[in-house]
Amino acid sequence: MSEFENNEDTEDEKSFEEKVLEARYKQRFSLIKIAKISIDNGDPHAAIRSFEELFDALSHHHNVKIFDLNPVHIRGKQAVAEKLLLSQAFYNMARLMDLKVDEESQKSVQLYLNQFARFTLNQPYQSMNTRMLFQHLKKTKFRNKEAFDMVYKKIITESKMCFFANYCFGSEHPITTHFRKVKLSLLKSSWGKSIVNTYYNYSGSVVQTLAFIPFISVLLKNIILRPFFFIVYLISRVIHG
Repeated sequence: MSEFENNEDTEDEKSFEEKVLEARYKQRFSLIKIAKISIDNGDPHAAIRSFEELFDALSHHHNVKIFDLNPVHIRGKQAVAEKLLLSQAFYNMARLMDLKVDEESQKSVQLYLNQFARFTLNQPYQSMNTRMLFQHLKKTKFRNKEAFDMVYKKIITESKMCFFANYCFGSEHPITTHFRKVKLSLLKSSWGKSIVNTYYNYSGSVVQTLAFIPFISVLLKNIILRPFFFIVYLISRVIHG
């Protein structure tokens, strides 16, 4: 066989592989669903295979390594829903890797958790994901619990979202900025962490619910929440300067 024929065969193989990956990319939501069904059925190996196929297809389609994939790569009408699904795919993969005892798998736990954090921070569904992780930290026995605990703290610490303050005043308002600073101060103590955890676990869900009941939302925002946060802001400024 000539060198030309060898090159032609190689190109055909690459072309076939690319077509397979693109076909998988188009079926990415189905792959996530299949992986979740496998987890529910107690088949972690099948779930891992589905997630690996998903991540290979995403990496090929966006032309980045999977651990370099960023929320900005995800666009379109379903972007928020897709980012939510991907964030939970990364999280579930981290949990699956945590079941393994080999060193390489345990290292990959942190990589998948980093992606979970990247696709969670400052997203509309951040509260949902942090509440899920918080509940798992209380109930699940992780091999690498420190990694899961660290990513939870990372999301809480680095988040720029202050749900009620954002809702009442906007993300760049001085009052919202002030409460972000207060959050960092609270995180220095155990009781402060408890307050911040409770706030993040429930405030986002409340704000999302209010979006579906505009009349109640306007009343609550203008009659209760804005005056309350303004008073707390003034008191805080007096105490902390």
